[in-house]
Amino acid sequence: MKRYTVILKKFGCIEEYDNFLSLYEVRNFLTSKGFRWCSELNKWEQTYETVDPFSDEADDLFIHAEVRVSGGVAIAG
Repeated sequence: MKRYTVILKKFGCIEEYDNFLSLYEVRNFLTSKGFRWCSELNKWEQTYETVDPFSDEADDLFIHAEVRVSGGVAIAG
């Protein structure tokens, strides 16, 4: 079974969120954090829709998102 890990980065700060079971869960999580998929750049980008990009609150937002896939082995029982 595949598992997905989301890595959020901002100015030297990194946070990892793991154990997502589907890309649907990953998409919902990243969308809730203010990201959207940019097909031209082939990556997730911060939209700043939830805060003013020039405010102090914007400094607390993660600006880079990376999704990693780890495959597991299914065990028959």
